Amino acid sequence: MTKPEQATRVGGVVLAGGSSERLGQDKVSLDWHGTPLVERVARLLARGLGGGPVVVVGPAGGSLPDLPPRFATVNDPEPDGGPLVGLGEGLGLLEGEVEAVVAVPCDLPLLHPALVRVLIERLLAADADVACPTAEDGRALALPGVWRVGTTEAIRVALAGGERSPSRLASRLRMAGIALSDLKAEPELAELDPDLDSLLDVDTAGQLEDLAGRPPKVRVARDRRLETANAWTLGELVDQVGGELDGPCVVNGLPVEFDPRFPLARRDSISLPPGEGL
Repeated sequence: MTKPEQATRVGGVVLAGGSSERLGQDKVSLDWHGTPLVERVARLLARGLGGGPVVVVGPAGGSLPDLPPRFATVNDPEPDGGPLVGLGEGLGLLEGEVEAVVAVPCDLPLLHPALVRVLIERLLAADADVACPTAEDGRALALPGVWRVGTTEAIRVALAGGERSPSRLASRLRMAGIALSDLKAEPELAELDPDLDSLLDVDTAGQLEDLAGRPPKVRVARDRRLETANAWTLGELVDQVGGELDGPCVVNGLPVEFDPRFPLARRDSISLPPGEGL
């Protein structure tokens, strides 16, 4: 679980400024089972942060779907500037408020809060500027990754020099790299996201079709019954279980006011209040 002090020291940035050319449709407005994909990712990120501020960076001159008020929004300063431009904007907005941010693309529908927690723990334990997964050949996979706010100036300098790749910049900074095999071996991820589905993105129509058909498997308790279900949100889960809610839910031991768009992640344990007529 995210420690209380981490929630005040670490924020989040969701990068939603890309052109989505390979997908053939706008990711920013993509509906994901009743929730904009960018909102789903932002809310999963927020779950992993445990309360830190989250900024959603939208396309230059474009607009974002209506998001819950807890999410701040800003637009890329230049069209098609790339993720490093968006990361710089998000970091700049949170400068002075947090010490680091978890930066994620907007197209990770299976992002698990556990991955967010593990990356935060790795950065806070290291004397590093960036903590991120690395490929087996050592290449940085900088998004998702955790970036200290102190890297803002390095990002500005890199952008002025024509750099547009967060991964290349991360490799030139003090980087705490985590090989994918080591990530899979982390106890929390081995239990909750053993195949690192968190890193699967929606870049093509084929990936969209595949991932849209893979709702997280969760465990639900209601009226002394225990069962499993596959659902993207609390709303979908309640529709499957049936009945009317009368009171808050409990997700992984924490009370949550019922929100039909609350995003679920693999192996969440949900306790629902008794339903009428059940």
